[in-house]
Amino acid sequence: MKHIILVIMFSFLVEESVKAQTYKEQYTKCYQLMNGVNMQDTSYFTQKLKMLDCLIGSNAPSFSVKALDGKILTLPKLKGRLL
Repeated sequence: MKHIILVIMFSFLVEESVKAQTYKEQYTKCYQLMNGVNMQDTSYFTQKLKMLDCLIGSNAPSFSVKALDGKILTLPKLKGRLL
């Protein structure tokens, strides 16, 4: 019974995580799980994990960074590579 509940919960989280179109929209949606919870609450870390789980499946925000060797790394250049 516990396994069935976990599978249903996981599929719900994955399904919910891919509905938003941008990372910012998804982050905003997931951050709502933290409403009313402060760090002193015992449920803070549980809610924080739920928020982070909610981001699974969303696209990462685009970025570019200069590496130590001077090359510019961008997210599209890293797509499909193991980091």
